[in-house]
Amino acid sequence: MEDDVLNFKIKKSLGQNFLKNEKICQKIVEVAEVENSFVVEIGPGFGALTQELLKYAKKVVAVEKDKDFMPFLEKKFGSNSKLLIVWEDFLNLDFKRLVEEHSNGLKVVVCANLPYYITTPILLKILHSKLKCNLILMVQKELAVRIAAKPGTKNCGAISALVHYFFKPEIVFNVSRANFFPVPKVESAVLKLTAKEKDETLKCEETFLKLVRVSFSQRRKILINPVSFSFNISKEILKEVLNEMGLKGEARAEELKLEDFIKLSNFIFKTKKS
Repeated sequence: MEDDVLNFKIKKSLGQNFLKNEKICQKIVEVAEVENSFVVEIGPGFGALTQELLKYAKKVVAVEKDKDFMPFLEKKFGSNSKLLIVWEDFLNLDFKRLVEEHSNGLKVVVCANLPYYITTPILLKILHSKLKCNLILMVQKELAVRIAAKPGTKNCGAISALVHYFFKPEIVFNVSRANFFPVPKVESAVLKLTAKEKDETLKCEETFLKLVRVSFSQRRKILINPVSFSFNISKEILKEVLNEMGLKGEARAEELKLEDFIKLSNFIFKTKKS
Protein backbone atom coordinates (compact mmCIF):
# COMPACT_ATOMS: atom_id res chain seq x y z
CA MET A 1 0.00 0.00 0.00
CA GLU A 2 2.89 2.38 0.74
CA ASP A 3 3.91 2.44 -2.94
CA ASP A 4 0.32 3.36 -3.85
CA VAL A 5 0.31 6.21 -1.33
CA LEU A 6 3.52 7.63 -2.75
CA ASN A 7 1.86 7.86 -6.17
CA PHE A 8 -1.33 9.42 -4.80
CA LYS A 9 -2.10 13.06 -4.15
CA ILE A 10 -3.54 13.09 -0.64
CA LYS A 11 -6.46 15.47 -0.12
CA LYS A 12 -6.34 17.03 3.34
CA SER A 13 -9.77 18.56 2.76
CA LEU A 14 -11.24 15.04 2.79
CA GLY A 15 -9.41 14.07 5.98
CA GLN A 16 -7.51 11.29 4.21
CA ASN A 17 -5.34 9.26 6.61
CA PHE A 18 -4.78 5.67 5.57
CA LEU A 19 -4.47 2.73 7.93
CA LYS A 20 -1.24 0.91 7.07
CA ASN A 21 -1.20 -1.77 9.79
CA GLU A 22 -2.64 -4.99 8.37
CA LYS A 23 -3.06 -6.52 11.84
CA ILE A 24 -5.40 -3.72 12.88
CA CYS A 25 -7.50 -4.30 9.75
CA GLN A 26 -7.74 -7.96 10.75
CA LYS A 27 -8.71 -7.01 14.31
CA ILE A 28 -11.45 -4.65 13.07
CA VAL A 29 -12.95 -7.37 10.87
CA GLU A 30 -12.77 -9.80 13.78
CA VAL A 31 -14.74 -7.58 16.18
CA ALA A 32 -17.15 -6.60 13.38
CA GLU A 33 -18.37 -10.21 13.09
CA VAL A 34 -19.02 -9.95 9.35
CA GLU A 35 -19.14 -13.67 8.55
CA ASN A 36 -21.80 -14.24 5.85
CA SER A 37 -22.97 -10.63 6.21
CA PHE A 38 -23.73 -7.79 3.84
CA VAL A 39 -21.14 -5.06 4.49
CA VAL A 40 -21.25 -1.41 3.50
CA GLU A 41 -17.76 0.08 3.73
CA ILE A 42 -17.59 3.87 3.69
CA GLY A 43 -14.38 5.26 2.18
CA PRO A 44 -12.34 2.18 1.23
CA GLY A 45 -9.36 4.27 0.08
CA PHE A 46 -6.67 1.86 -1.12
CA GLY A 47 -8.72 -1.14 0.03
CA ALA A 48 -6.68 -2.37 3.03
CA LEU A 49 -9.79 -3.01 5.13
CA THR A 50 -11.82 -4.04 2.06
CA GLN A 51 -9.38 -6.88 1.43
CA GLU A 52 -9.99 -8.30 4.91
CA LEU A 53 -13.76 -7.84 4.72
CA LEU A 54 -13.93 -9.82 1.47
CA LYS A 55 -12.40 -12.86 3.20
CA TYR A 56 -15.47 -13.29 5.41
CA ALA A 57 -18.42 -11.19 4.21
CA LYS A 58 -20.92 -12.55 1.72
CA LYS A 59 -21.08 -9.21 -0.13
CA VAL A 60 -19.24 -5.89 0.25
CA VAL A 61 -20.42 -2.58 -1.17
CA ALA A 62 -17.65 0.00 -0.91
CA VAL A 63 -18.80 3.61 -1.19
CA GLU A 64 -16.02 5.98 -2.25
CA LYS A 65 -16.27 9.69 -3.01
CA ASP A 66 -12.78 10.17 -4.46
CA LYS A 67 -12.57 8.70 -7.97
CA ASP A 68 -8.79 9.09 -7.95
CA PHE A 69 -8.76 5.73 -6.11
CA MET A 70 -10.31 4.00 -9.14
CA PRO A 71 -7.10 2.69 -10.78
CA PHE A 72 -5.75 1.43 -7.44
CA LEU A 73 -8.95 -0.42 -6.47
CA GLU A 74 -9.49 -1.85 -9.96
CA LYS A 75 -5.93 -3.16 -9.99
CA LYS A 76 -6.26 -4.65 -6.50
CA PHE A 77 -9.65 -6.32 -6.79
CA GLY A 78 -10.28 -6.69 -10.52
CA SER A 79 -13.80 -7.98 -11.06
CA ASN A 80 -14.29 -9.67 -7.68
CA SER A 81 -17.91 -10.85 -7.71
CA LYS A 82 -18.27 -10.24 -3.96
CA LEU A 83 -17.41 -6.55 -4.29
CA LEU A 84 -19.41 -3.63 -5.66
CA ILE A 85 -17.78 -0.20 -5.66
CA VAL A 86 -20.13 2.80 -5.70
CA TRP A 87 -18.38 6.02 -6.71
CA GLU A 88 -20.47 8.49 -4.75
CA ASP A 89 -20.46 10.66 -1.62
CA PHE A 90 -22.13 8.55 1.09
CA LEU A 91 -24.02 11.61 2.34
CA ASN A 92 -25.68 11.96 -1.08
CA LEU A 93 -26.41 8.25 -1.38
CA ASP A 94 -29.80 6.61 -0.82
CA PHE A 95 -28.47 4.32 1.91
CA LYS A 96 -31.79 2.60 2.58
CA ARG A 97 -32.30 1.79 -1.10
CA LEU A 98 -28.73 0.50 -1.42
CA VAL A 99 -29.23 -1.93 1.45
CA GLU A 100 -32.67 -3.06 0.28
CA GLU A 101 -31.39 -3.72 -3.25
CA HIS A 102 -28.23 -5.63 -2.38
CA SER A 103 -28.46 -7.18 1.11
CA ASN A 104 -30.76 -10.10 0.19
CA GLY A 105 -31.91 -10.39 3.80
CA LEU A 106 -28.40 -10.79 5.20
CA LYS A 107 -27.24 -9.17 8.44
CA VAL A 108 -26.08 -5.63 7.63
CA VAL A 109 -22.77 -4.26 8.93
CA VAL A 110 -21.36 -0.78 8.22
CA CYS A 111 -17.58 -0.37 8.43
CA ALA A 112 -15.69 2.90 8.09
CA ASN A 113 -12.58 4.85 8.98
CA LEU A 114 -14.09 8.31 9.37
CA PRO A 115 -12.52 11.77 9.66
CA TYR A 116 -13.80 13.93 12.52
CA TYR A 117 -15.83 16.41 10.46
CA ILE A 118 -18.02 13.82 8.78
CA THR A 119 -18.62 11.27 11.57
CA THR A 120 -21.78 12.80 13.07
CA PRO A 121 -23.51 13.51 9.71
CA ILE A 122 -22.89 9.91 8.61
CA LEU A 123 -24.16 8.53 11.91
CA LEU A 124 -27.32 10.65 11.69
CA LYS A 125 -27.93 9.52 8.10
CA ILE A 126 -27.74 5.87 9.16
CA LEU A 127 -29.94 6.46 12.21
CA HIS A 128 -32.63 8.21 10.19
CA SER A 129 -32.70 5.36 7.66
CA LYS A 130 -34.29 3.24 10.44
CA LEU A 131 -32.51 0.17 9.09
CA LYS A 132 -31.31 -2.41 11.58
CA CYS A 133 -27.54 -2.67 11.19
CA ASN A 134 -24.37 -2.91 13.25
CA LEU A 135 -21.60 -0.34 12.87
CA ILE A 136 -17.84 -0.61 13.29
CA LEU A 137 -16.31 2.86 13.07
CA MET A 138 -12.74 4.00 13.49
CA VAL A 139 -12.95 7.61 14.63
CA GLN A 140 -11.01 10.20 16.59
CA LYS A 141 -10.63 8.89 20.14
CA GLU A 142 -12.11 12.00 21.74
CA LEU A 143 -15.20 11.70 19.55
CA ALA A 144 -15.55 7.96 20.28
CA VAL A 145 -15.66 8.77 24.01
CA ARG A 146 -18.34 11.40 23.41
CA ILE A 147 -20.48 9.15 21.21
CA ALA A 148 -20.30 6.29 23.73
CA ALA A 149 -21.08 8.55 26.72
CA LYS A 150 -24.18 7.40 28.60
CA PRO A 151 -27.13 9.81 28.84
CA GLY A 152 -27.07 11.41 32.27
CA THR A 153 -23.30 11.95 32.22
CA LYS A 154 -21.34 15.13 31.52
CA ASN A 155 -19.89 13.98 28.16
CA CYS A 156 -23.31 13.15 26.74
CA GLY A 157 -24.61 15.15 23.80
CA ALA A 158 -27.46 14.74 21.34
CA ILE A 159 -25.59 12.16 19.26
CA SER A 160 -24.77 10.17 22.42
CA ALA A 161 -28.43 9.99 23.46
CA LEU A 162 -29.56 8.99 19.97
CA VAL A 163 -26.86 6.33 19.68
CA HIS A 164 -27.82 4.84 23.05
CA TYR A 165 -31.44 4.59 21.97
CA PHE A 166 -30.67 2.73 18.73
CA PHE A 167 -27.46 0.90 19.68
CA LYS A 168 -25.33 -0.58 22.42
CA PRO A 169 -22.06 1.40 21.98
CA GLU A 170 -18.66 0.07 22.99
CA ILE A 171 -15.13 1.33 22.45
CA VAL A 172 -13.40 -1.97 21.60
CA PHE A 173 -9.80 -0.78 21.26
CA ASN A 174 -7.63 2.28 20.67
CA VAL A 175 -5.44 2.82 17.61
CA SER A 176 -2.21 4.81 17.80
CA ARG A 177 -1.77 7.57 15.24
CA ALA A 178 1.52 5.90 14.21
CA ASN A 179 -0.55 3.29 12.35
CA PHE A 180 -1.68 5.81 9.73
CA PHE A 181 -0.14 7.56 6.75
CA PRO A 182 0.12 10.47 6.77
CA VAL A 183 0.35 10.49 10.56
CA PRO A 184 -2.63 12.45 12.00
CA LYS A 185 -2.36 14.76 15.00
CA VAL A 186 -4.90 12.75 17.03
CA GLU A 187 -5.31 9.23 18.39
CA SER A 188 -8.13 7.02 17.12
CA ALA A 189 -10.46 4.39 18.55
CA VAL A 190 -12.63 1.64 17.11
CA LEU A 191 -16.25 2.05 18.12
CA LYS A 192 -18.70 -0.84 17.87
CA LEU A 193 -22.41 -0.01 17.73
CA THR A 194 -24.64 -3.08 18.07
CA ALA A 195 -28.26 -2.58 17.03
CA LYS A 196 -30.85 -2.82 19.80
CA GLU A 197 -34.42 -4.03 19.52
CA LYS A 198 -37.02 -1.30 19.23
CA ASP A 199 -38.13 0.09 22.61
CA GLU A 200 -41.83 -0.67 22.79
CA THR A 201 -42.37 1.85 25.60
CA LEU A 202 -41.63 4.79 23.26
CA LYS A 203 -44.88 6.19 21.85
CA CYS A 204 -43.49 8.29 18.99
CA GLU A 205 -39.97 8.06 17.60
CA GLU A 206 -40.21 11.38 15.75
CA THR A 207 -41.11 13.21 18.97
CA PHE A 208 -38.20 11.53 20.74
CA LEU A 209 -35.71 12.49 18.02
CA LYS A 210 -36.90 16.09 18.05
CA LEU A 211 -36.82 16.25 21.86
CA VAL A 212 -33.21 15.06 22.01
CA ARG A 213 -32.10 17.48 19.30
CA VAL A 214 -33.92 20.43 20.90
CA SER A 215 -32.75 19.58 24.44
CA PHE A 216 -29.07 19.76 23.51
CA SER A 217 -29.43 22.75 21.18
CA GLN A 218 -28.74 25.07 24.12
CA ARG A 219 -27.01 22.67 26.48
CA ARG A 220 -25.73 25.39 28.85
CA LYS A 221 -29.31 26.50 29.54
CA ILE A 222 -31.95 24.68 31.53
CA LEU A 223 -33.86 22.06 29.58
CA ILE A 224 -37.35 23.50 29.83
CA ASN A 225 -36.51 26.68 27.90
CA PRO A 226 -35.90 25.19 24.42
CA VAL A 227 -38.40 22.36 25.00
CA SER A 228 -41.18 24.76 25.99
CA PHE A 229 -40.56 26.92 22.93
CA SER A 230 -40.25 24.05 20.44
CA PHE A 231 -43.29 22.06 21.60
CA ASN A 232 -45.43 25.00 22.79
CA ILE A 233 -45.87 23.57 26.29
CA SER A 234 -45.72 25.87 29.33
CA LYS A 235 -42.60 25.85 31.48
CA GLU A 236 -44.72 25.31 34.61
CA ILE A 237 -46.14 22.06 33.22
CA LEU A 238 -42.71 20.85 32.14
CA LYS A 239 -41.32 21.62 35.62
CA GLU A 240 -44.07 19.50 37.16
CA VAL A 241 -43.30 16.60 34.83
CA LEU A 242 -39.57 16.77 35.58
CA ASN A 243 -40.31 16.85 39.33
CA GLU A 244 -42.50 13.76 38.97
CA MET A 245 -39.55 12.06 37.23
CA GLY A 246 -37.32 12.91 40.19
CA LEU A 247 -35.54 15.75 38.38
CA LYS A 248 -35.29 19.43 39.18
CA GLY A 249 -37.07 22.01 37.05
CA GLU A 250 -33.66 23.57 36.40
CA ALA A 251 -32.23 20.33 35.01
CA ARG A 252 -30.01 20.48 31.92
CA ALA A 253 -30.08 18.00 29.06
CA GLU A 254 -26.91 16.21 30.19
CA GLU A 255 -28.63 15.27 33.48
CA LEU A 256 -31.35 13.18 31.81
CA LYS A 257 -30.89 9.44 31.40
CA LEU A 258 -32.21 7.64 28.34
CA GLU A 259 -35.35 6.52 30.17
CA ASP A 260 -35.97 10.16 31.19
CA PHE A 261 -35.92 11.28 27.57
CA ILE A 262 -38.35 8.48 26.70
CA LYS A 263 -40.74 9.42 29.52
CA LEU A 264 -40.63 13.12 28.64
CA SER A 265 -41.10 12.32 24.96
CA ASN A 266 -44.15 10.18 25.76
CA PHE A 267 -45.64 13.00 27.85
CA ILE A 268 -45.10 15.53 25.04
CA PHE A 269 -46.61 13.19 22.46
CA LYS A 270 -49.67 12.53 24.63
CA THR A 271 -50.09 16.26 25.40
CA LYS A 272 -49.85 17.36 21.76
CA LYS A 273 -52.14 14.57 20.60
CA SER A 274 -54.96 15.40 23.04
